[in-house]
Amino acid sequence: MHHGHYSNAPMKRNIQHLMKKSIGKRKKRFFFVVFNNRLYIYSRLIWEDNVAIIRKHNLEADLGLHTYTLGMNKYGDMVCFQ
Repeated sequence: MHHGHYSNAPMKRNIQHLMKKSIGKRKKRFFFVVFNNRLYIYSRLIWEDNVAIIRKHNLEADLGLHTYTLGMNKYGDMVCFQ
């Protein structure tokens, strides 16, 4: 009985494609997490700087150097170009 030649090349190509797709998704997810963490840290640093500016200004206002006080709002973690 003659057995035909069986090639697993299509299955191998499909597995390789799925692996590349999976790796691509993991890379995107990793980039997204790293980007979000860095963005959070950056935003936090901006917020802390703005809190320091507000505190300094308000202390100066208490000393009579300014006629108004500052306060934090929902944009406190942004810079002017955002």
